[in-house]
Amino acid sequence: GAASWANARVLKWVQDEVVPIVAATKYKPVNKKVRPVPGVMPEEARTIRRFPSDPLAGYEPPPLDPPPFKDGVRVTRKRLD
Repeated sequence: GAASWANARVLKWVQDEVVPIVAATKYKPVNKKVRPVPGVMPEEARTIRRFPSDPLAGYEPPPLDPPPFKDGVRVTRKRLD
């Protein structure tokens, strides 16, 4: 039959024979479902995110012409071609 997400079928080798193993988990009943309580969040509980300054202010832009390629340990000109 069709297995749901709660059932997991696994094959196991036991003395040169494949034996199916079935593991199942129990569904949570609907009456135990956690539901959010509607309400209004207080204004002082709100998270305000601010950068103290521009994080890229101290960096120079990268050069438009890249430097000539140098062979590395793993990447070489021969491998690139």
